[in-house]
Amino acid sequence: MEINILFPRNKEEADYLIQIACAGKKSTRSEKSTTQILNETDWLMECKRKFIEEKWTLYEITNCRTMMANHVIKCSEFDRCCERNMLDVKTQKHFGVLEIPDMIVDIAGISRACSHQLVRHRLVTYLQQSQREVRISVDSDDWYVIPEIYLGTRFETRFRQDMKESAEKYMWYIEQGKQFEEEKRHKIEEDARFVLPNACKTNILVKTNLRQWLHIEYMRLDKHAQWEIRKVAEVILEKSKELYPLVFEDTGEFEV
Repeated sequence: MEINILFPRNKEEADYLIQIACAGKKSTRSEKSTTQILNETDWLMECKRKFIEEKWTLYEITNCRTMMANHVIKCSEFDRCCERNMLDVKTQKHFGVLEIPDMIVDIAGISRACSHQLVRHRLVTYLQQSQREVRISVDSDDWYVIPEIYLGTRFETRFRQDMKESAEKYMWYIEQGKQFEEEKRHKIEEDARFVLPNACKTNILVKTNLRQWLHIEYMRLDKHAQWEIRKVAEVILEKSKELYPLVFEDTGEFEV
């Protein structure tokens, strides 16, 4: 399995998308457009004032706002601080803001059993390798995924034998199709995929916004999730935190 985030390409691009989201959030309560707010604001990606002193007492600011005696102390940097705006989004559950930034992830070498689960998530765009147009290379043992629980047991031996038999059946249909004219041969070859198992590896490109990615992570990091898609979610989360730490730092702690 190999997973790569293709967009944003780096932290700078990710930061800019967060800035757009923060500017858009601010524009909902302003006469100015998102573009005007974005261009005139010197954005901070990280909070520069973790604490605020009031009446000789130090109060920690957890959401850039500390309630005191029926009034709110607000950090002077709040309007240009992306970290505190994102905390505000999560606290107020204003998750529509997180539908502005997005992320494109390339996932290679997972089983069809795993991809079938992934594509159940809606509001997501998928481009998946076609078994109809791509002939699966079954000459080696690298075309399928072995369940982890089978590794090192007698089940692994039986499973590999089953995959070998599936490969032989797949190639039998392809070879038999060669005796027919081109149109019929192509149909026979493409329908040979019917004998391939869910263990067959596939590649899939996934694009969606950060709100949906948070939802996918929330669902698929759960202990009840199937082991392979949970592993996919863990890798994506690790890479997502590098690009969008403000969004993914507490993934799994709240439902989006």
